Amino acid sequence: MDKENLYLASLKMLNDKFNIKNYSKEIFNFIYEKNYRNITIVNNEINKKILIEIKNSFLSKDANVNANVNDNVNANVNDNANVNDNANVNANANVNANVNANVNANVNVNANVNDNITEDFDYKIKELENIRSTMNNIQPSLLQSTIKQQTFVNLTDKQNSIIPQQIPIIQTEKPLNNFKTFIINATKNNFKITSSIDTKTNYIYPCKLCIPSNIKNQSPYLILAINDGVKNINYTFTPSICNNIWDIWVPTIDNYIDISLNNNIWNINIIDYLGINLDFSCFYFNINSVLENTTNETFTITVDNSYQFNINDKIKIIQENNLISDNKIINKITDNKNLLIIKKNNMLIDNFINAKIFNYNNQFSLIFKYISK
Repeated sequence: MDKENLYLASLKMLNDKFNIKNYSKEIFNFIYEKNYRNITIVNNEINKKILIEIKNSFLSKDANVNANVNDNVNANVNDNANVNDNANVNANANVNANVNANVNANVNVNANVNDNITEDFDYKIKELENIRSTMNNIQPSLLQSTIKQQTFVNLTDKQNSIIPQQIPIIQTEKPLNNFKTFIINATKNNFKITSSIDTKTNYIYPCKLCIPSNIKNQSPYLILAINDGVKNINYTFTPSICNNIWDIWVPTIDNYIDISLNNNIWNINIIDYLGINLDFSCFYFNINSVLENTTNETFTITVDNSYQFNINDKIKIIQENNLISDNKIINKITDNKNLLIIKKNNMLIDNFINAKIFNYNNQFSLIFKYISK
């Protein structure tokens, strides 16, 4: 524990023990320098000794180092020393000596240090060390905690709610609270789901929003609106972690209310700073032409905004009748036409008439955490 943190520890101790809110930094600095004389490495045992010395100075009836000190007089107060009676005095502070108050000085405190460190001081020092260690170990990540249990909900244009599987993963969100999570993946805004997590028996909180990276250029914050047809609840999100494909947005405050809706059928919408529904239709691109290759069982297609697609990107083809075919870009020819090559996957060339293509890199994910009430 460094010097500044030790001073904060002494303030906490004096507040807890004696209900003392202020303690002279000059007196503390003097005690610190005295104990660390010729020592350059921070030592916990010396830190404990300093804290006990400060405590004992307040326990002693004859030594109240912190009483009525005025900073207007220049003087040096030494251990076991008598201070000149001609100084401007408002009060006497005895540290095995008669000390004239109203001093702006370095004070040497002669306190009897108890070598037997009390259990109370051990506890406080360990508590502060643990807090400091925890703060140093915080790392930004996709989730502020490891997920103990995830439920993936995949939404397509023709699916309102699907909860296909439960994937258990170890998590400790908080030291005493083990949260579970579920994830909603969607490719369009303004959709409806049926949650398998009961709001009457669980506290449910939206904790992460993963959306395409270009969204942050459209709105400085987003509002997640959830309603059950009767009751509405809104959450404000701002960017937290940004990269080239997805950004991670989090609620603007740490302590926010849970989803206390009346039922588990939710309408979910994402709204920009102008109060307009976020438009995900811009991520659906027209397929302009198709060339079938019967030899290697592939289609070569040209699309609008082909720069949005790269080799190995997972895509879906939305046919005119709204049937969906998942596929993958296996090659890209970057000439003037920017051709994309995909597998046939039992599709016919006629299926591409008035069809659109969607890159799954442009989907968004909502991550919720929940815990039993």
